[in-house]
Amino acid sequence: MPGEILEKLNASMRISLKQETQDASDGMDIALCRVEKERREVVFSGGNRNLYHFKNNKDVIEYKGERKGIGGKPPKISHFENHTFILEPNDWMIAYTDGIQDQFGAKGTKFGRQGVNKVMLENFHKSGTEITQAIKKSLHEHQGDTKQIDDILLIGIKI
Repeated sequence: MPGEILEKLNASMRISLKQETQDASDGMDIALCRVEKERREVVFSGGNRNLYHFKNNKDVIEYKGERKGIGGKPPKISHFENHTFILEPNDWMIAYTDGIQDQFGAKGTKFGRQGVNKVMLENFHKSGTEITQAIKKSLHEHQGDTKQIDDILLIGIKI
């Protein structure tokens, strides 16, 4: 299950980076899913990353990852929870790096989760290519001449 994989990855990273004995805070955020295509069942677990499930062309369900990443500072919690759900026909699930939501715009505001979710809801019924174009356009309009401050990655899956 994804939660158990993240727990093992976290322990291995902490050992590899000697984080138990040194003041090393390197780590990573992650969203990990297992998809059983025949049943359309998704099991998600995340470290500082959430997964968004867009249903029925109108609903957004946010599955929250744990408030800790892989590696880094010692965690206050020791496990990663698994979230299980079914993807119905025409549902989407998306995950993205913090770079897209943290991107500043010309007015000094961040694009935010709401910016991504708004574009997804408006373009839910379109192809992946059209959704990508809509997100790029909306982010570009928000960003204006402001420089990109972080990596930006968004992945969407529709079964």
